[in-house]
Amino acid sequence: MSSVGDGIRRSLEEAQTRMNREVNKTVEEFELMLRPVLKKSFQCQITCCDNTQLRAERFEQCIQECLTPVQSVHQSLNHEAKSMQDRYMRCNQACEDEMKDLMQSYRNSDGSPNMPIIEPKIVACVEKCTSSHVELLPVMMQRLRSSIPR
Repeated sequence: MSSVGDGIRRSLEEAQTRMNREVNKTVEEFELMLRPVLKKSFQCQITCCDNTQLRAERFEQCIQECLTPVQSVHQSLNHEAKSMQDRYMRCNQACEDEMKDLMQSYRNSDGSPNMPIIEPKIVACVEKCTSSHVELLPVMMQRLRSSIPR
């Protein structure tokens, strides 16, 4: 039975690894798109530094104004990432709930859970969660793309 439980655990780990890999690719792509905004922000800050006429308070305002677009984009990224993570966790929680229900419904004659019946159902549930959320990444990317100032 432990090998069957190991099969579920392995499937969960593989799904998590796949999700992490796809999210990392999406974040890397987004960070590349963000570089022109970062460059513009840095150039703006240099302009603030070069302006010796600015007093301390106005200098700080100038720097802050340069950072605002970058901060706004980072807020969008954080919001999208948290939303995606929350949705993925809820989906996986539903699979866990399903497993608990199945373990009560499918029993062997000795009263133990019938894992050969339960395992493929749980693995399919987790794989469906992962696939559906990987498919959402391009949609998330489109929303992030629209948050980048021109």
